[in-house]
Amino acid sequence: MKRGRRLEPRERRVVLGGVIVAALVLGYVYAVEPMVRSREETRAQLHAAQLRMDRYEQLVARRDRLEQDKRAVEARGATLRERLLTGPTPTLAAAQLQGAVKAEAQRLALAVQRIVVERPAFTGQVAEIPVHLTLKGEIRQISSFLKGIEQHRLAFSIPEFTIQVQDSRNPKELIVDVVVAGYLVQSEAGASKRPVTTPNAKEGIVQ
Repeated sequence: MKRGRRLEPRERRVVLGGVIVAALVLGYVYAVEPMVRSREETRAQLHAAQLRMDRYEQLVARRDRLEQDKRAVEARGATLRERLLTGPTPTLAAAQLQGAVKAEAQRLALAVQRIVVERPAFTGQVAEIPVHLTLKGEIRQISSFLKGIEQHRLAFSIPEFTIQVQDSRNPKELIVDVVVAGYLVQSEAGASKRPVTTPNAKEGIVQ
């Protein structure tokens, strides 16, 4: 029986090198490659999770901003409602406005020569209620009256204002025509029952 030929050292090195290469290939295929693939999949899953978390944080931040905006609007609305005429009808609101401006004039010792309650102008449920006053007094009193109207606890505006000197020999004494407007928000039921009016039509003169 013949024995197998012994491999030469060079041949043994070749065979050993082949075995090592095969082991490396098998190790990469069965060990390294799955690890790399698993790592890439894990990285992709983490990236997707981070994107979801970012979107969630954006939604939470947006919701917080919306809540803050809502609270701010509600606070401004509450403050504005406190500065509106209470009415609840335009006639009663006009009486409230008339009393407020007359009290301000009397506080400053201004002579109220005339008060004309004009018909309101409507925009939806909001009624602008104007009162036309003719006042007599000095420039300091007039200036203080206008400032008091602008800073009044109720929301007033001054859409019209004219001033004239009654006597050139006494320029300190002035005659002022001023329109002061207040605002009333009616209920839907009250707004539906209001008559059609002309904004500049006079409602009457109250002395």
